[in-house]
Amino acid sequence: MTTPLLLYITVIIAYIPGIILLFISKKIHKFPILVFAFFGMLAFNALGSISTFSSSSIYRINFDKYAVSDQLALILIVQIIIYYIFAAPYIIYRNPPARLAKLTLTDLLLVLVGIVIITALGIKYFLETDGYLLLFSTLDGSLDINNSFSTRMKYIYGLKNWPIYNIGFVFLPIVIFSYALLIYRFNRAYWPYFLLAAIICFSASLSMGSKAGLISFVLSSGITLIVHMGSDNKKLLTLVKNKVLIIFLLVGFFLLALGYLWTTPDDLTIQSLLTRIWYRMFVAYPDTIAGAISYVQENGVLGVSMLPTIRGLLPHEQINISLELHQFIAGSPGGATLPYGSEAFLIAGWIGIAVACPIVVLTLIFLQETTFHLKIGLTSLAFSSLFSYLAVLLSTIGVFSTFFNLMYPGTLLIFAIIAVITEHFRNLLIGYGR
Repeated sequence: MTTPLLLYITVIIAYIPGIILLFISKKIHKFPILVFAFFGMLAFNALGSISTFSSSSIYRINFDKYAVSDQLALILIVQIIIYYIFAAPYIIYRNPPARLAKLTLTDLLLVLVGIVIITALGIKYFLETDGYLLLFSTLDGSLDINNSFSTRMKYIYGLKNWPIYNIGFVFLPIVIFSYALLIYRFNRAYWPYFLLAAIICFSASLSMGSKAGLISFVLSSGITLIVHMGSDNKKLLTLVKNKVLIIFLLVGFFLLALGYLWTTPDDLTIQSLLTRIWYRMFVAYPDTIAGAISYVQENGVLGVSMLPTIRGLLPHEQINISLELHQFIAGSPGGATLPYGSEAFLIAGWIGIAVACPIVVLTLIFLQETTFHLKIGLTSLAFSSLFSYLAVLLSTIGVFSTFFNLMYPGTLLIFAIIAVITEHFRNLLIGYGR
């Protein structure tokens, strides 16, 4: 009989080659999207799996985790082996061109446009909800674990225009702040510009009263710092010792702890707080994969009903698997985040894993290759930073909430058009000046 410790050791051993490559490769910093995809699998799928294997949880789980532990371990091992098969040769044999990133008018205009859009959407939301912001309910204690889901359904997910607000409060603040951070790192004289972007973007992320939103804001900012420093050929050890990056990580940890203290102040001790943070950061995601395995064993695979409906192409009724799986796992209403491994397994079981994992890695390679051909201003670094962040999210909220969510490519397309237009306009001005 396999023990939880033996399963965990086996999983961690499978990830050791990737860790070794991080430290011995002299050019690993040139592939941030692939590196952060590996980091996401290691930190958010493999690291906390020991708590899933041992069936220890601070939340109510309505299935026997030990009964699916063997398959969970196999999924975690298979997904990293497939990653090695496709990504390792690419990293070893690809010699990326030197990056000649430079600050241009296009970069400044892109950030300015983003700030205007965020502000406009914030005003529209404020008017539509009669001035209600979830942040205030979080701070005064009226938003707690008992009414969190119903309140968010009323003021966030249930709003007709929430997909639009989602861009203004979730996606754009991450993109614009990261871009402004790059501008500041390239030229410190733009610190007022950076400060304006920081205030507006942070306020937008903060306004939703979401721990996940704040952590994502800090995480994406830290990734941007690493991508920027990596572009200067700095070694991994130098990156992890960077004081600014350490401050970002400490702020993220503090915000997560503060969120729990505000929502359940009477129930928390130091030990229970650390246990909850450990679970929220590292265990919730392998738990979800285990839940997906158990769900398939009980209900069968979901097939195309898991896929987003695309009008005219996939005319089916889509199941809200986030709500469905949370109900299955916890026995209560709520939303569960699905790592891409659990999405693949829910669609078609092991066939889904065998098909989806190569597609995901090849998509990452394509995106990484795309960054090598972006020549306008800081777009190469900004693109790398964004998709490095999204690559991490593959192991937490899955494919359909990151790479294949229409919000992300749609917004990126808009900004790409703006970038091309502003760059063309800049060139016309330069030509006219001559």
